Amino acid sequence: MSRHKNKSTEWLEKDDSVQSEFNNYPEPTSASSLEGTFESQNSTTWQPSERDNLYAPIILPSQKDLAVKLAPIYQKERLDEYEEDQNIFSILIGLFAGAFLGILCDWATNGFKIINGISVVFISFFFLLSVGSIFWYVKIQNRKRKIVKKY
Repeated sequence: MSRHKNKSTEWLEKDDSVQSEFNNYPEPTSASSLEGTFESQNSTTWQPSERDNLYAPIILPSQKDLAVKLAPIYQKERLDEYEEDQNIFSILIGLFAGAFLGILCDWATNGFKIINGISVVFISFFFLLSVGSIFWYVKIQNRKRKIVKKY
């Protein structure tokens, strides 16, 4: 019966130099035998310093402060929607208040010479939109507070 040879290892059997090269590698050693090697290579030894003894104290809060209140997921989604609406009104407040202040600055820098009916209409329009945005911003903020207090 002939023995089937694996082609992938066949080259190892043919080339004796490869076999001898593998035999030249040392056997794995344990970590304890390596320690002496490193100690002999380094002339200085490690000494603990004052910095090595530093530590940070860990202070845990009381059990009452660690209590976790669970809320239904739909309330979390509702809070996220309120947060999005609040961000929109925050942007609108900046937009309309900026337009209002822009018209006022334009009047002030030109010595109030360009005040006419159109600019008065625009400034009152932007003022009302700013106040309305502030109103809705505060209203949404109060709704969020109620939900957070409830849970």
